[in-house]
Amino acid sequence: VECTIPKDDGTLASYVGFRVQHDNARGPMKGGIRYHPE
Repeated sequence: VECTIPKDDGTLASYVGFRVQHDNARGPMKGGIRYHPE
């Protein structure tokens, strides 16, 4: 995924991100960020 965002000074900043699906053994995946309780 690539996002181009306008900065305050008028220039454009381009950021690259990745979507990773580690394990679907528990069923269908759900989006969003998840944190481990520890």
